[in-house]
Parts: sequence; structure tokens; C-alpha cells
Amino acid sequence: MILELHLIREDKLKVLLTPFDMMKYELTCETLDYDNTETRKAIWNILDYAKHETGFDAAIGKIRIEVYPEKSGGCSIYITKLKKSELPSVNDMNETNEKLPL
Repeated sequence: MILELHLIREDKLKVLLTPFDMMKYELTCETLDYDNTETRKAIWNILDYAKHETGFDAAIGKIRIEVYPEKSGGCSIYITKLKKSELPSVNDMNETNEKLPL
């Protein structure tokens, strides 16, 4: 894999994808959608690799995924493990139509 992994903190990982990585995983920043099965599969393949390389385990609890396009044609993906205090409460969910963090 060419992608770069940077463990920022115990609960935050930065993944840098090159244009080649984007093609390999069939991802684009414009169409990246976690509700899409292929996107979800690609993200979890990347996260499995990250766990092996850095020990960052995103499978425990909820995560937030933020994607930022790079001028090179790749993208930066920030994955943050959420603490219980960062999750919306049931009352918050009734007042908004926002999706829960991943």
C-alpha cells in the first residue's frame, strides 16, 4: 500500500491517500459516502491495514470520518474514535435529522 498513516493521538488517525490509492479503492472525494457499500468496504480495508500498522482500532465504538480533498488528486481522511460524551443523546436525535457519527 502506498497510503500514509499518521497516528495523531490514541483516538485519532490521519490517512493520506494518493491518486493511485483513490483509483485502487475506486473512491473519489465527491462521491465518498459511507452509506454506499463499496465505500464502506474500502474504508474498512484501510482501517484493517491501519490497525495492523499502527494499532489504531476503529472497530470499538463509534467513529467520525472526515474527508478533505488534496490538490494532488488524493485525499486526507481523519478518523476519530468518539467518546460517549461526544455521541448525540436520544433527545438530540429527535430534534435533528443528522446522521449519527460512524
